[in-house]
Amino acid sequence: MTESLAAQQKLTAASGDAGRRLDLFIAERIPILSRTRIQELIREGNVSVDGRKARASHRVAAGEAVEVAVLPRHAPVAAPEDLPLELLHVDDDFVVVNKPAGMVVHAGAGHARGTLVNALLHRLGKLSGAGGVLRPGIVHRLDRETSGAMVVARNDAAHEHLAEQFKSRNVRKIYLALVHGKMPRDSGTITLPISRDPRRRTRMTARGRTGRHARTDWRVIARLDRCTLVEAVLHTGRTHQIRAHFAVGGSSRSAAEGFASILRTDCGFLGLARRGDRCRSRGVLVIAMTKRALGIGLSIMLFAAAVLRAQQSQPPTQPQASDQANRQGTIVKNVNLVDVLYSVVTKREKLITDLNKEDFKVFDDGVQQEITSFSQPTDLPLRIGMVLDTSNSIRDRLKFEQDAAIDFLFNALRRGKDQAFLMTFDDGPQIIKDFRGDTGDLRDTILKQRAGRGTALYDAVYAASQQLLDKSPLPPGPNPDVRRVLVVISDGDDNSSNRSRGAAVEMAQRAGVIIYSISTSTQWVNVDDERDPA
Repeated sequence: MTESLAAQQKLTAASGDAGRRLDLFIAERIPILSRTRIQELIREGNVSVDGRKARASHRVAAGEAVEVAVLPRHAPVAAPEDLPLELLHVDDDFVVVNKPAGMVVHAGAGHARGTLVNALLHRLGKLSGAGGVLRPGIVHRLDRETSGAMVVARNDAAHEHLAEQFKSRNVRKIYLALVHGKMPRDSGTITLPISRDPRRRTRMTARGRTGRHARTDWRVIARLDRCTLVEAVLHTGRTHQIRAHFAVGGSSRSAAEGFASILRTDCGFLGLARRGDRCRSRGVLVIAMTKRALGIGLSIMLFAAAVLRAQQSQPPTQPQASDQANRQGTIVKNVNLVDVLYSVVTKREKLITDLNKEDFKVFDDGVQQEITSFSQPTDLPLRIGMVLDTSNSIRDRLKFEQDAAIDFLFNALRRGKDQAFLMTFDDGPQIIKDFRGDTGDLRDTILKQRAGRGTALYDAVYAASQQLLDKSPLPPGPNPDVRRVLVVISDGDDNSSNRSRGAAVEMAQRAGVIIYSISTSTQWVNVDDERDPA
């Protein structure tokens, strides 16, 4: 049955229908009609109950006669209208127009006239037909209340070319937004998914746990008394993305942001645990004993836990032997020692520093380990080596790598204080951007990378650690020291390295590098909920 064949429908409410809304009753009886179309018919007076017009919210009663006049819709066509419009650029292929706030881009439900398309047809006469009769020339959109520059195609070839650029995200979209309240930081990245608000279906929200991936980079332009002017760069084009993301105050964080935000307080992060819970990473368990500790994060040097397990059954090196070896000029290492960087924060992520060794216990597979040394954090400048796996094995996960790397850098680098360099690896490591603090430049370089060929993970760890050791710019002043950090984003495979894993770890240890590993593996790491081994 089609809408044109069902010109007049007569329905009778049964006893089981009593109390139902009129629009829901009709939707159930005439499933060919959408609820939106039914509500349009009711508003237009084409639905009657016992011969009288009724509202969509009318509750039907048993025995009521409902008549629905389904009139065919006239095919809408965008018509020229003489409306004020500012054209910023005009050539034979496309135009750039300054869309004013309050103007709808093209015709839709409730907006048949007064649109940007109507105004452009009047000014230019003809646009690309690839967008259809209602959306000629339109390759992207702005919300009704959003003003800004829009690109509109004048012919089909230009339309196809522009659409491909938007699809491949080669077009950079920058917005200025006045946000109510004060942003917590000077810059950041929001990567919360966006979905339809379950309570207000005409709005979108970023407060749900599911939805479509969305990413917004932002930085503060000016701080006013009650508002903040921000620049927002959109990497996705979700409906109401800016409003949905900034409705959560710019405080949302992806996993990589979590690493970075606590790293900025000179601490590590691999997971969070409330007081009384436990946080496990590669077999090592840390418990916060202090009553004030609300969270704990930890990071373990790459592969160090595996070395710890392999050496666990071996007796520790005897001090006497070590002293004797040192007298003979031989270097002896205790390979069953693991460096752990941790942080303890309050609920508001304020770093707690007045702690000592007795406030913590460390366990490996249920066996309590000795804490041989303990030191407090210092506010050192960061020198970060960002290492991206661009081998063929992560081709379908490259977008995740790029997002994770950009999230980390935007939330870790402090302007004028911290710097990072970029390295990729496939058959071998390549430095693609030397040390710098410009997050925008680093981001643009990351987004240009493509995947292919083999995997030389250990060579990359070795080379990046050496770069951090030899080339890290030191700050001026009486304490020219820095914290060296290596961020490795990879699936962990290696089939092309000339150096061994042990050589890579040894170079990282020589450089005093803290290594963070963000895995792109599809296998999940489960949190162990075993009882407190203490």
